[in-house]
Amino acid sequence: MDEPKRILIINGSLRKLGNTSKLLVALQQQIENIATPEWVVFDVVHINDLHLGQCVGCNNCIFDRQCYLRDKDGFQTFVDEKLLHTEALIMASPCYGGMCTGELKKLIDRLCYLFHHPALIGIPCLTLAVSAAWRATEVSKYMSIVCEHIGGVVVVDCLSFKGDFTTKEQSLHDAAWSLVLTWGWQRRIMNPHMDKCGLMLYTRVGHSQTRQTLSIGHQKVGSINPT
Repeated sequence: MDEPKRILIINGSLRKLGNTSKLLVALQQQIENIATPEWVVFDVVHINDLHLGQCVGCNNCIFDRQCYLRDKDGFQTFVDEKLLHTEALIMASPCYGGMCTGELKKLIDRLCYLFHHPALIGIPCLTLAVSAAWRATEVSKYMSIVCEHIGGVVVVDCLSFKGDFTTKEQSLHDAAWSLVLTWGWQRRIMNPHMDKCGLMLYTRVGHSQTRQTLSIGHQKVGSINPT
């Protein structure tokens, strides 16, 4: 039997019980409803647990692929043991001052060398931004661009939530389907009762980001980046 799929979840919120965390738990539940338990392993990283230092702009990582601060915090361990071994990536953040959290921005700054040496080629990615008022879409788009620059394939554009988060179950359901189907349905990771669903096959042409609609039976569930 093949090894289970590893899904890395980066929670950029400084509050482990906040709205972002609650939405991530709901998204995990949606994925678990689609994929059989033995096929999916979640690795949740809370940004505060990395105790990240600020990028100093030395460019050492670009030339040597090693961070100058690698022995001073949890960054290099996170990259070597989690990021480089994941098979799907979910990045989430609340909106602070119209942007992702400062702690998540520290991580993104430290990962900038992967813009030059992409390491997640073809890995499906999903970004999620949460706001009580404004710029959730823009923040989600920013995180999506980061994922694309490190080689990932963003499966849903600008997943964002404002106001009443309890009404977003359908959006999370559709996002979960897009993520799972991108890397898994051919290998039969879905629950048995899902096996008879009608699936529109999709292909990737070169490095095109052309999106095609994927249908489950007669229900349209969203657009994805083909892989």
